[in-house]
Amino acid sequence: MKTTSISRLIVSMSIVVGIFHIAFVENLFAQTYMEGGNTRHRFAQMYFGAEGFYQPGLNAQTRSLSEDGQLQNITMQDRITPRLTIGGSHFWGHADFYITFNPLPQRSVTSGLQYGYQIGVETGARVYPWRVERNAVRPFVGIAWSSGSYTQGNANGEASEQGGTIRLDRAIFQGGLTYQTGDVIIEGGAKWIPQNTLNYWVSRDVQTPISFPNAAFWLGAKYVFDTTVPAEEGETTGYLKKREEAYRRKNKLNTWTIAAGPSAATALERSSYNKENTPFMNETFSANSIALDFSLGYYVFDWDAQFNVSYRPLIGSQRGYGVVQALNRHAFAVEAFKCVGDYHGFVPFVGAFLGYESLQYIETDNGTQKVNQTEGKFVPGIIAGWDIRPTTTDAWFLRTNLRYTPFATMNVQGKQIIFPNFEVNFIQLVVNLNRFFQ
Repeated sequence: MKTTSISRLIVSMSIVVGIFHIAFVENLFAQTYMEGGNTRHRFAQMYFGAEGFYQPGLNAQTRSLSEDGQLQNITMQDRITPRLTIGGSHFWGHADFYITFNPLPQRSVTSGLQYGYQIGVETGARVYPWRVERNAVRPFVGIAWSSGSYTQGNANGEASEQGGTIRLDRAIFQGGLTYQTGDVIIEGGAKWIPQNTLNYWVSRDVQTPISFPNAAFWLGAKYVFDTTVPAEEGETTGYLKKREEAYRRKNKLNTWTIAAGPSAATALERSSYNKENTPFMNETFSANSIALDFSLGYYVFDWDAQFNVSYRPLIGSQRGYGVVQALNRHAFAVEAFKCVGDYHGFVPFVGAFLGYESLQYIETDNGTQKVNQTEGKFVPGIIAGWDIRPTTTDAWFLRTNLRYTPFATMNVQGKQIIFPNFEVNFIQLVVNLNRFFQ
């Protein structure tokens, strides 16, 4: 993963949100649901955080080929990884949805072997049986999905990029404790990764099982803030209802929208091309970096439906033993989705889209280009997700998009390559233009 791009993205988002937080929001409360009850304006809060992520090397072992062609066992080192988190507390302190990034590359050298082990982007959810409260310890359990990678060099000490790369797309189970003091949550716990043994190609011809750490521990802190409570007074006084009626007279309930946010993508199926032609390469492709999910659309208030034109550039690549495979997917779509309820400001939706896929696959072998194939085609897809809407007349709000494009594929030399086709856009800022510029 391009960690430099991720770091810049996180820093930029933090600065933008921080400026907005200081300049435009006068009253922010980090545990507003404690004072005012379970209202729609107190449903969710956002947070930014940082943590130290520790993985013991116990029971983690890789293998490499010695100079005489024999397999040798190598124990992985313990490692501590700094990570950044963006997320939100939902359901009045009972649930937590988040996405965590590794801002720094992870390289290790042990027994003369250089290897790179990336935990990657972790997207997850946590449940608190007892909601988070100030000055109280609260337990939680959760599940997450991690999209990482592993690559290693050879016994001659060549750079790890010369080795094979495998994807580490794995489920993570977790549990821990939180303690909130003021607007800061101290959080720590343990994670368990059931799938810790995978087959790895130590050369183009030799495959062997290796094992990764299946336990991890973390400790971190999150700053929590809220931007929706100031609107609550308008509901109790009838101001919001009057504003809705005024917007209807001015035709501002229906509104043009613009939206943007970071998106990650991975393929849900394996590519038969690699299985047949390059078995030492990973069969499942993922996007290497966080992409910008951008859309321009129109919202119809009485239907509670959204119509969008969206664009997502999803770039992926992998290399191993001299072979480099690059995938460029530029996805354009016309999409429509219908909201299916409003649960105190948590508004799920489901819909479909027709997309145009501009696909390119490039493969080189030791510097010699073997394949350079492009294709453009129209394909259908499914979109689902949810909005966090404090009121019915917001100028802006946050959205989560999930997209699945099963036909984002290409036939190369009679075999199929599946591009990253499942997209998770965790936090997207949506601006209702007709209401924002009033």
